[in-house]
Amino acid sequence: MAHGIGPSLREQAKSTNSLLCLLQALTGSVTTVELRNETTARGRIDTVDGYMNVQMSDVAFTTAYGREAPFEYFFVQGKQIRFVQIPDGVNIMKAIEKQLGILGKTRSYNSECVAKKHRKRKPDDDDGPERESKGFSDKSNRESVSTK
Repeated sequence: MAHGIGPSLREQAKSTNSLLCLLQALTGSVTTVELRNETTARGRIDTVDGYMNVQMSDVAFTTAYGREAPFEYFFVQGKQIRFVQIPDGVNIMKAIEKQLGILGKTRSYNSECVAKKHRKRKPDDDDGPERESKGFSDKSNRESVSTK
């Protein structure tokens, strides 16, 4: 998601039709993200996009061998995530409902923008009924061929 621009319709669909909205609701929380290569990142979740890419801050990264390394900022590609530990203090149902409410407002805003865009189309952009009136109809061409 670009800065200053809302999530795309594809990202919204993924967020509202999966548990991704729960991960997005954890924004601002400190949690542990376990990765597919047996490493973990524990820190504050800053942002989560519709593709489950996570940006974190103040991260303690732990390798599969137990070595730790601190990072001020950390980015996790969504397809590398195995598990996300939900903090004990989070009410899962309330978090999901709150996030879906936020996404619903964004969805209705984007729907209004799409509707305005379609209203601005010129009627002659569509070659529907005018095409037949200009003599381009398949029916009129068949009749002229068959009468020869």
